[in-house]
Amino acid sequence: SLKHLRSRTVSFTKDNPNQLSLNTYCHRCKEYFLSGNDLQKHLREKCYSEQIRKQIIESTKHIENLKHQLAIQDILWRNKILFDPTPSIINIPPQSAIRTGDHPPIYSKQYAASSQDQQVKSEETKKLLERGQIEESTSPWSSPIAL
Repeated sequence: SLKHLRSRTVSFTKDNPNQLSLNTYCHRCKEYFLSGNDLQKHLREKCYSEQIRKQIIESTKHIENLKHQLAIQDILWRNKILFDPTPSIINIPPQSAIRTGDHPPIYSKQYAASSQDQQVKSEETKKLLERGQIEESTSPWSSPIAL
């Protein structure tokens, strides 16, 4: 039986389990949809982050042609991870050694940077150290940080 004709949300009976599809099911709202397109429309309007939604709309509001605007929004939605403000966490253990063979150490000096850039580098390095994503080293190998 149909629940919402407007959003094409459907409610399936347990009589026919072949009707159920993981591709058209919203795990957050526990609803099934008639198509993957309907599910995507639902996710974009109701389930995805409000910040992502606002960013995508704000990024495309200057496009006057509605067809073009919707096409660009579709591309941005498919790449929504780029707009996610949640900090990512790298869940791989750091390598403890890099094999360099018998190559002598390469040392490069840091690039010249403003005091503001130096402050940003210092803060970001401190965050990485606190999260355990990097560790202090006394290695003769060195490469500059680029912002």
